[in-house]
Amino acid sequence: DRLDDGTSIVGLDSFWEADDQTHLHIIIALNIVAREHGDQRAFRLLVQPGKRESLEQRLQSGGSQQERLRASLWTLELSLSDILFPLPSARVRQADLFKLMQMCRFALMFNKIPESFGLMPLECVLNDCAVHTNGSGNLRHLMPPSHGIAVHDRHPVLESAGWALEVARAIYDRSLNETPAARSEEQAEFDRGRSYMRSTYGMDAFEQDLDDVLHRGSASTNEASPELRLAKGPLVRRWHSGRTDIVCDTGIVRLTTEQEARASQLLGTPATDLFRSAAEDQALISELWRKGLLTWHG
Repeated sequence: DRLDDGTSIVGLDSFWEADDQTHLHIIIALNIVAREHGDQRAFRLLVQPGKRESLEQRLQSGGSQQERLRASLWTLELSLSDILFPLPSARVRQADLFKLMQMCRFALMFNKIPESFGLMPLECVLNDCAVHTNGSGNLRHLMPPSHGIAVHDRHPVLESAGWALEVARAIYDRSLNETPAARSEEQAEFDRGRSYMRSTYGMDAFEQDLDDVLHRGSASTNEASPELRLAKGPLVRRWHSGRTDIVCDTGIVRLTTEQEARASQLLGTPATDLFRSAAEDQALISELWRKGLLTWHG
């Protein structure tokens, strides 16, 4: 059974990796969107012990952002205690975590640290809990679209002043639509997600990957290796030629016009050519590499 009691809808927080401030923005915005639809239910989030108190302290500090959040809560006639529910313990058994996923209508995973894989969102889909994420790191590559994980790929600082409301409206429309057609489509997404996981992340798939690696390692050294070429790093979300603001998982990286133009020209260059390139180009590549903008691809 869901935790919904007719007066509230409960979502799951991604705990340790979560960007707490971002999740607070979204859950407040979700309550605003609900009221826009004439929905008087409170939308709440299960969080780790201590997180609510920490956010309460931040809200009491100065700053226009905190003032806007306090004003929104006052308008909604809600407090943090109304929208953030702490778990009784910071340590949750795996079986209990699965039960929580099954009881929650959605999960927020707007992570502040780029995720190297993403086990928890896969577990959510397995347990019929829709995942909404910023796609940090590998989270945006875990599943194809419409497989239980919705990636909200916008950067709040650079690309959208009303990003929290945009995300909240998408969550409300996608995961909280009560029509039979919407519920059927959501269940179909979970079914597709489970099928994809079995074929992509199951033991048979891992064994095949291992066999492929061992085969390549034992292949004749006379076989030509793919030539490595300079490419955009895996943390880069958007890098458009001519734009000096590069959107990455780690934030916004701002280049000079000259740096961006030259780096764009160098993308795709074979490594052997770059090793013989001018000192200025090598210095630029080294700098952008340290910022996570570049990698080798072959």
